[in-house]
Amino acid sequence: MQIVLFFLLLLSIQIAFLPGLLTQGEKVSNPHRTIVVGGSSSNAPYEFLDNDNEPDGYNVDLTRAIATETGVDVKIKLTRIPQAKKDLLDGNIDLLEGVMESYAKKNNFLFTPHTRVRQRVFTHDPGLPGIVSLAQLEGKKLIVKKDGISHEFLVKHSTKAYVTPVNTKADALGQLASGRYDYAIISSISSLYIKRQLKFLNSRPQGKKIMAAGEIHPPLKYGFAAARENKKLMDKFSLGFKNLQNKGLQQEIQEQWLGEDALATSHGKYPRLRIGNYIFTPLIFLVCTVVLWNRSLKREVERRSKELALKQQQLIHADKMASLGTLVSGVAHEINNPTGLILYNLSVLERICQAAESTLEEQYRDSGDFFIGGMKYSLLRQESSAVFEEMKDGATRIKQIVDDLKDFARKDDAPLTERVNLNQVLGNAVRLIKTPSQKTTCHIEVSYGDPIPEFLGSSRRIEQVIINLILNACQALDDPEKKVCVKTFFSENNEIILEVKDEGVGIPSDQLEHLTDPFYTTRRTQGGTGLGLSISASIMAEHKGSLKFESKPGMGTTASIHLNAAKRI
Repeated sequence: MQIVLFFLLLLSIQIAFLPGLLTQGEKVSNPHRTIVVGGSSSNAPYEFLDNDNEPDGYNVDLTRAIATETGVDVKIKLTRIPQAKKDLLDGNIDLLEGVMESYAKKNNFLFTPHTRVRQRVFTHDPGLPGIVSLAQLEGKKLIVKKDGISHEFLVKHSTKAYVTPVNTKADALGQLASGRYDYAIISSISSLYIKRQLKFLNSRPQGKKIMAAGEIHPPLKYGFAAARENKKLMDKFSLGFKNLQNKGLQQEIQEQWLGEDALATSHGKYPRLRIGNYIFTPLIFLVCTVVLWNRSLKREVERRSKELALKQQQLIHADKMASLGTLVSGVAHEINNPTGLILYNLSVLERICQAAESTLEEQYRDSGDFFIGGMKYSLLRQESSAVFEEMKDGATRIKQIVDDLKDFARKDDAPLTERVNLNQVLGNAVRLIKTPSQKTTCHIEVSYGDPIPEFLGSSRRIEQVIINLILNACQALDDPEKKVCVKTFFSENNEIILEVKDEGVGIPSDQLEHLTDPFYTTRRTQGGTGLGLSISASIMAEHKGSLKFESKPGMGTTASIHLNAAKRI
């Protein structure tokens, strides 16, 4: 109950001290209906939809202040500017904010100005002439905000320039920095917003520097438009705006959104606001503390959520691998049985051929060449041994690949005490990825260090890391003729190292530190999950080793795993 009374007291103080509510006899009555005011949803900082999809900006605050001054309820509806103008023509809105006097006259609308808009010209080329008139823009490549004031101005005056419209003013300046256009024309009330954009763009290492190049004269009147039948409403808004000007509130709103200091001119006019600042400063400090604490908790919750999501993905992956192990075991049994029969029968056939060889040779010497099964004996005697060897090698390779798949898919919960030879693990991994890697390159060079000591760990887990690194390297190649080089060696500081180096597109430096973050991937559209390198880093941490990356854009990437050698027995 005490907390409720405390907040009621704070509300009473706020009503008593904040201007624009109960000061100087201002009206706070409710009208018989709500006035609907339309505007643009993407014209920051004048009018736009904020992160909560709510109307915000200079025109929005000015409209609300005039509505409070005149004692009417107002609803602000921001859409695309062509739709907003159509709503005014169709009578779906009462007023349209943020329009030019020329548009109102063209459509025979009532117009009340509240500001003048200047049309500033910018360029990236200091060699281009300064602009003081439209005639100088003839034949030039211009960029402007689509359906904005400058766009309408250029269309109305039928300038002979090549005009390209974009969605926002920031886009216009950004496109100008690319060097593809001669000039950008930006309409603005205050230069501060433009200065901030220029400061940001000119601070970037890439792109051309943007500079002012003049102004199209004269400044244009900017304000509200309404249909002729809404003359009383327009007169009321015009009177309300003049009252705001006389009280200094219009200047305060303009400086809040477009000036250097939000309340630089208001403190001397409103002593109650100055007193209110002393009262509300501690409360604002408390609210800010709560907000910061809430954000800190939110970040911690997000971090924990990501960790839980990673664990869940790892569990799903482990479950898939367990299912894969069961499937591979069954398939391996079905493949290994006929493969074993093939190997056995090949040996039998080879012995039969060897036993018959003396008889066939005797006939060959006595009668000359003859046919066996449609093939000349002279050819068969030359190729038979090679045919048997190729068949045995092929069957043996099938059996080896199946055994490698069984090992890779087998669930591995054993302690990391196995003595592992990195060269053997690399050989198994290369056999497994031979077919998938051929989709991107036929050039995988493998170099085995010799001698190389053993390390303590899990061969199957390290094999998973190696396969991940080699496949990532293959996917980074933009040309099948480029190659991936893999090598193992033993360093002077007692580390066993495996390096995977590709000739791919490379990775920007700002992305390198995020490569092992859960769910971070540059291949989201190609099906990447962002878990491969994260899981690989976890495996290396379990082995008391490390996973490192070196890369430069356009010069390829080198990924390496570092393991500690086991003590010799």
